Amino acid sequence: MDKILFTRPDHEIVTSYLHKWTEKLVDKADELNRKIFDLEKEKATKENFESYIENRPDLILINGHGNERKACGHKDQPLLINGENEELTEGKIVYARTCNSASVLGKSCVENGAKAFLGYKNRFILLRNTDSTAKPLKDKYASPIMEASNETPKNLIKGKDPEKSMEKSRKKSRKKIEEVLTDYQIGSDKIIGAIRHNMESQVVID
Repeated sequence: MDKILFTRPDHEIVTSYLHKWTEKLVDKADELNRKIFDLEKEKATKENFESYIENRPDLILINGHGNERKACGHKDQPLLINGENEELTEGKIVYARTCNSASVLGKSCVENGAKAFLGYKNRFILLRNTDSTAKPLKDKYASPIMEASNETPKNLIKGKDPEKSMEKSRKKSRKKIEEVLTDYQIGSDKIIGAIRHNMESQVVID
């Protein structure tokens, strides 16, 4: 993966968490000398998204809110939309960390020529500790969930194929569940449930 396009809105609590945790992926891409196009915060607009795709990124990593038919950016502005611009993904691999987008949008992207679409057929669950919202990377509720979730795009950035990246993610998810069980405390059941739900909801369409 020589060229990677990131979208990282940051306009409320959930997107602030995704923004910070995706920063780890941006750093990994930089470490591997990938060409990075980073649509961060207010830059994550439909206009910019469509413009930067003209740079022909090999991999598109979308983070934000969404539903069955769209993946969103800054202030929930739709970026990738079923029936409107999914043909822009032709020849590319797409990973969307958004709720439900694999169910309709993902299939449409692949039908329009995307090499693969990796995303969630149901909701993406993210738990947060209200005492840690100012420091998302130190949130003990969010951390095991996001570490498991980051495994798929991290391996895509490394150049692993979609199926292998998904396999690595499932392995990481099981490891995180074991770690939470070992250090069991109040809230652990919900954390485990979220990791398991996200693992089972994540799919590869190719």
